[in-house]
Amino acid sequence: MKFVSVLCIILLRWDYIRTVLAPKVFNERPIVGILAQELSTISISYKHNEKFNSYIAASYVKSIEAAGARVVPIMIGKSRTYYKNIMRKINGVLLPGGAAYFNTSNGYAEAGQHIFELAKTLNDAGDYFPVYGVCLGFELLISLDLGRDKDSRIICNSHQNVPLHFTPGYRQSKMFRNIPTIYQNYCKENHCLLMLIIHVLSTK
Repeated sequence: MKFVSVLCIILLRWDYIRTVLAPKVFNERPIVGILAQELSTISISYKHNEKFNSYIAASYVKSIEAAGARVVPIMIGKSRTYYKNIMRKINGVLLPGGAAYFNTSNGYAEAGQHIFELAKTLNDAGDYFPVYGVCLGFELLISLDLGRDKDSRIICNSHQNVPLHFTPGYRQSKMFRNIPTIYQNYCKENHCLLMLIIHVLSTK
C-alpha cells in the first residue's frame, strides 16, 4: 500500500513537471464578439422565452466558428466599462441582423453605440479593430455614424427577389471594387437579391 502511495505521488509530480516544462502552444485563431439583442415580438411567442430577455442566433455563431474563429457573446444592457473591457480581449465585433429598435435604452442599439464609439477611438489611435454589421447591424452602423437621433430608415416590408442596383462610386467601395463585370451585369439584370426586410436606409 505504501508503494502504491509513493508511486501515485511520483506520477502526480511528474505530470506537474511535464505540464510546467512543456512548450507553450498559442492559439492564434481570432476571437470575435457577437452582440446579443432583445427578443423581438415574434420570438417572444416561442416556448420558454419568457425566461430570457436577449439572444444570439446560433447561425451567426456557427458561421464564425466555421470560418476558423472563436466566439464570445457580448450582452446588452451593460455599462460602458463592460464593453471597454471585453473589447480589450477580442479581435473584432459582429453586429448581427434581427429585429430591434434603435430608440430604446439598455438594448441592442445602445450597446452597439458603445462598441461603435470605442472601436472608432481604437482605430483613430492606430489600433485596428473591425466592426462588421449584417442587415440590422449595418443599418445601426449607418445610423450611429449619422447620429443615433437621426434614424434614416424607412419602412419597406419587402419579401421578394429584386435586381441589385449599383450606385455611383461603388468601384471605390471595399465590397464591390473588384467585382467582375460578368457578375455585376448578372446582378443588375436578374432578380438575384433576396429582400426579407422591414426597413431600408433612405438616401435622402
